[in-house]
Amino acid sequence: MTFTMLFSNLLNWCRNHLIFTKADLLNCCRNHLIFTKAVLFLSGLVLSYSLAYYAVVSVLIDYLSELSDITLRQSAMAINLLDGITAVFAVILTHVSETSTGRFKIICVCAAAYVVGLALLILASECIGMFYLGTVLLAIGQSGKEPTLNAFFEDQLKHKNVISGSTEKNQESDQTNRANGQDEEKQYNIWWHTAKLVGAVIAIFGLGSSSWITTLTVSAILMGGTSLLFLLGCKCYNYEKPTGSPLGTIYRVFKAGFLRFNLKYPDSEEGYYWKNQRQDENCVYKNKRGQLQLLPHVPILFRWLNKAAIISEAEPKFPNPGRFLETSEKFGNICTVKEVREVMQLSRLLHLLLIFSAYSLVVAADNTFFVEQSSNLNPYINNGFIIKVSFMFLLKSLISTLVMFVFWWRGWTKQSITVWRIGAGMIAAVLCCITARQVELKRLHLIDEENIEGHDTETTISMSILALIPQYLLSGLMEGLAREGLAQFFYNHVPESMRTFSGPFDELVLGIGKFFSIPFVLIFKSWFGNTINDSHLDRFYLVLAILCFVLLCIYVYYSIKYGYLDDYTEEENEEPNNPEQTSEEVDNQIDQEESADVICHEEALMEPFSQ
Repeated sequence: MTFTMLFSNLLNWCRNHLIFTKADLLNCCRNHLIFTKAVLFLSGLVLSYSLAYYAVVSVLIDYLSELSDITLRQSAMAINLLDGITAVFAVILTHVSETSTGRFKIICVCAAAYVVGLALLILASECIGMFYLGTVLLAIGQSGKEPTLNAFFEDQLKHKNVISGSTEKNQESDQTNRANGQDEEKQYNIWWHTAKLVGAVIAIFGLGSSSWITTLTVSAILMGGTSLLFLLGCKCYNYEKPTGSPLGTIYRVFKAGFLRFNLKYPDSEEGYYWKNQRQDENCVYKNKRGQLQLLPHVPILFRWLNKAAIISEAEPKFPNPGRFLETSEKFGNICTVKEVREVMQLSRLLHLLLIFSAYSLVVAADNTFFVEQSSNLNPYINNGFIIKVSFMFLLKSLISTLVMFVFWWRGWTKQSITVWRIGAGMIAAVLCCITARQVELKRLHLIDEENIEGHDTETTISMSILALIPQYLLSGLMEGLAREGLAQFFYNHVPESMRTFSGPFDELVLGIGKFFSIPFVLIFKSWFGNTINDSHLDRFYLVLAILCFVLLCIYVYYSIKYGYLDDYTEEENEEPNNPEQTSEEVDNQIDQEESADVICHEEALMEPFSQ
């Protein structure tokens, strides 16, 4: 009776909240199923990336264990190190693509590295050095997928939307639906995730029972074929010109702040370099010492960045100092108020790097220890059907995509909802660790009960591999809530100029956590034996659960203190041009200002001699 009531309540909730009419379905298809020739070429590459990930990369620790006799601790550290390198490469390659090469060339280089990496893994059975070289190339190839290929895929559909949207009668309704900017940014979701799903299904059900050599060969051939197909479609793509990387702005602000570190805070807004912005008292505040600083409020460690926009007393005081300041800006000696405020806004998110380190440790365990837990579990179910651990990754991905789709479909993108979404994801991380601990305790109990030796990882115990489903379900829920919520949080909370680094920022957060997992494993090295059977992962999972809970409390504290519930809003403060002023008057004014600059500058140079 209780189950019937719960099922009835669930149906009523779905009926009330997830109902859509035929018109809604048609509008959704019109807005989000935009088709171009470029989609065919790009979808093939996304499919092969997905197949290689689920068939090879996600379970790479198993292949490493078969190739050599290294311990569980060493293999986990090696895989996490490679995952961290992937995150670093993602940031570097995105920066290069946004500043010089463009996205197309980076995608070609990464795809080639992926193919060569898979080929080298085939030769790893004869030389273990080939494995490490191949995995480094896989890391380079994988780093070009999510940030660069994802953005390039989106560029094609956005370009198609701009062209078709100008001729359709429902242009006004489309613009209304995209008022928050999210639909236009996420129109590629259905195509992208469909291609990923097809690749995952082929990997699991087509290559699930194949040997490693067969799996690697098929993955390399498919990756090479789709890469050539991608190159054949080069005339169909829309190429966005490099517009600059936010890393350049961050570097200039830190450089200017360091050079002007000894300057005192000004007494008025005029002491800051506003350039084409209006001097707005809503952009500044006075601290407890009465010093005038720029908003937003940031941790004390980053408040010195204010000085990057302070005009020094040694700056020229003649009638048009703007030209001198623009020259200083060109050489990176001073930054505008807008640039400094953007970087300071970004610095408020650095707390998330610490807070999400625990979440990243859970993700690192997902790719290593969760896989090893399945090594001696019973993979057979009814009728002799074999379930491999790669199926668990597909299940995890489906749950994550479903959660993301619900938030996307309902339009839940407000910052207040996103903050709670991340908190719920961290709660799922705690529950995932607790569940994994209970499964591990049961597994170790059966090993003792069935008298299986610790070094024996090939003997199958009576525990079914289906026992891993709850922790992978929670892992998928954690990813859909926390990781996708982090991407939405970053998108909502930073200025538009920084939003191109949303993908690399996510990867960097996860990469830092995976780097942290290496010393974390070394600290508790007594818990990790040579194999999974003589280790105590239950203790490791318990520590992760406690750490996730503590950092969840810290996350709640900083969310309240630094106003993460508020969306970022950019001020339109640029000085308006005078429409009544003709071009000749502007030229005359510029000539007069330049002559005045020269006269005043010469007087300033001769002043010491006259004294």
